[in-house]
Amino acid sequence: MPDSLNIRLRDILIAAALAGALVILFLATRHLYLIDNEYNPPELFERIKRHGVPPKAEKKDGFVKVVSDYLKERDPYPESLVIEKWSQLGYDKRDGWIVQCRYRSRDGKGKPAVFRYWFVVNRRQVLAVKALDSYR
Repeated sequence: MPDSLNIRLRDILIAAALAGALVILFLATRHLYLIDNEYNPPELFERIKRHGVPPKAEKKDGFVKVVSDYLKERDPYPESLVIEKWSQLGYDKRDGWIVQCRYRSRDGKGKPAVFRYWFVVNRRQVLAVKALDSYR
């Protein structure tokens, strides 16, 4: 292969790698912007340093996979578990990333019931499940 062709191929690969890095940077920044309506980068970076990267919430319905997996693992009747609604991802200075989930399952007696709790998620793990009146 001629040297000029090798140099041109190398330049194309470098340009493609730089373009890919820019796309990844743009998407990461956009994701962080979408979770924080008040968008204050120093505050956001402090949040990430203290509580980890926020859990990914689907745009369509707010679905948070970490919480869904947590419920499936710990529900005594996982076959009856149906998630109905998610709140918008939030942040509490003391606890970290929070999301509310309403779901149907069976209670301790095996009867159908509706449950609604706040889930505290830090560093890709559910750390706590809290009552509705825990946050406002």
